Amino acid sequence: MQPTESSNARGRGTWRGRRGTGVSPSIVTPVARGRGRGGLSFGSLYESSPSTGLGTPVRGTGARGRGVFTPAGAASRGRGGHSSAAGGDITPPASPTPQALLRGRSPTPVQLPVDRDIMDGLEPTVLQLLSVPRDNDLRDVEIRDMRELGSYNWTNASAPTIVVPGAPRMWEDPRVPFVVEPDTGVSFVDQNSYRSPNGQSLIPLLAAVERTHELNTRHSSSSVESFDWAGAEIDLITDRNSLRKLLRWIDGRSTVPGGDGKVKDFRIDTQLAPGGRTVLFTRWEKRNEEQMTGWTYGFNFEKKTTSPPRGVPESTGHHRIISYDFRGIKIVMRFEVDACVPGPAGPTRPGDTGLDDLTSRLANMRVNNGTRGRGTFSPNNRAQNNFPSVSSLTSTRATASPEPFTASHGLTIIEGGPSSRVSHSQLLELTTRSTFRANAMDWHENYPQLWLSGTPYHHLGVHNRGRFERIVKRQLGGPEFDQVRRDVMPSMRKLRTVLGEVIGLVKAHGARGRLTLVCRDGRLGVYERESMESCLPEEMLERFDE
Repeated sequence: MQPTESSNARGRGTWRGRRGTGVSPSIVTPVARGRGRGGLSFGSLYESSPSTGLGTPVRGTGARGRGVFTPAGAASRGRGGHSSAAGGDITPPASPTPQALLRGRSPTPVQLPVDRDIMDGLEPTVLQLLSVPRDNDLRDVEIRDMRELGSYNWTNASAPTIVVPGAPRMWEDPRVPFVVEPDTGVSFVDQNSYRSPNGQSLIPLLAAVERTHELNTRHSSSSVESFDWAGAEIDLITDRNSLRKLLRWIDGRSTVPGGDGKVKDFRIDTQLAPGGRTVLFTRWEKRNEEQMTGWTYGFNFEKKTTSPPRGVPESTGHHRIISYDFRGIKIVMRFEVDACVPGPAGPTRPGDTGLDDLTSRLANMRVNNGTRGRGTFSPNNRAQNNFPSVSSLTSTRATASPEPFTASHGLTIIEGGPSSRVSHSQLLELTTRSTFRANAMDWHENYPQLWLSGTPYHHLGVHNRGRFERIVKRQLGGPEFDQVRRDVMPSMRKLRTVLGEVIGLVKAHGARGRLTLVCRDGRLGVYERESMESCLPEEMLERFDE
């Protein structure tokens, strides 16, 4: 972390720093003295100007010990300052970001919405209980005819806005060893539901596919064609996340390494699109954002080892949409991507790719589509929001052409530049493990994540309390995965059987049926929803009707 303006403080270094004193003027002007780890004091935590006068101290609990947070002018006692190994400089930033909030020491915990009840909006009586099928068919399940349909990046605009095509962060292959801070602040659980208009998370999926198809046909012919959802003969549209949850139920596995082995409860809402062929799976989470505990390093490892996506300023996440044949079930699947490796020609520099033009369009954007989405992305409580605000980016144009903008049911779509086009063959999944657990990687949990999306690269960062000492690089088709693939194949065959059964149930209830899968205590049941509310706007649903 770079030193920033702060306050007088004495205390132990957070990252094995030695005792010292740091002083610097700041718009944040408290005085903090240490006694007992865990204290952290900011004078004007969420204000852009100094606070004056004495305020009422607010006690907060850190990872160890207790500290006191007080407004400017009041003293806070508690040892647990922000000191560096170099000499005890105190470094909380004037406008605190998640990186400035130490592990378990957030002075004012972010107030998140109350968790939703997994049975919210459902009829209480279960329609049917599903059983894990037997593995009677010993043929391997193969993914065939995989195609890229589209991609997009969410941006930090105040209204729901995506850039199409999108681009992931670029792997920079840093030299080890290096040190990163613990993950703190708030991260997304499901950014699509959080940001999408009215929480309808399938809107950006359809919009990105349609926009990508229009761009491709524009470049290949004189006419622009719309994507034919009815003619595509799609059986299932889903997020990869939903398939992984079903796999955990099939295997009876916990998502927590070394956990109690119980399957985590989950819910998947389903709906049959008009036309009677395509089943829609909608991801459901009890919360769309969560407080990070400060005991993991994955987010900051990603930031340390990758650079922001080319040509996509203000990006807060990259998503891809692909289609393939899963032994007779045609699936359209969306998944999030951590990063990509450089292509054969190497990374393209932003100055050569229209980044300035896209930045200008973002800066001059005027949006009035009636929906503000699910809230504005605040730098105080988002783990991946490390990019400057749109208004702070230098623009090369005084006005923006309206042509690159389209709107779709409250979602603004911006056309990305050439640099945002990244091949599927470059995609990379990043994972971190401590030195003590690096050799006990649960590939039954992690391999399906790669296999279901065809992600070709996997990099594992191995660390000791945030000091990364090696990075293990693997490829999906490499020999080290041969046995893993054989081990997970029975589960994949069972997943194919379960998907066929669920698709049949949804079709049997028709387009007006509203069925939901709920797994509680390891039992997967089918329930009816009380409301006839659809997962997509009516106009979008009609595109599936021939």
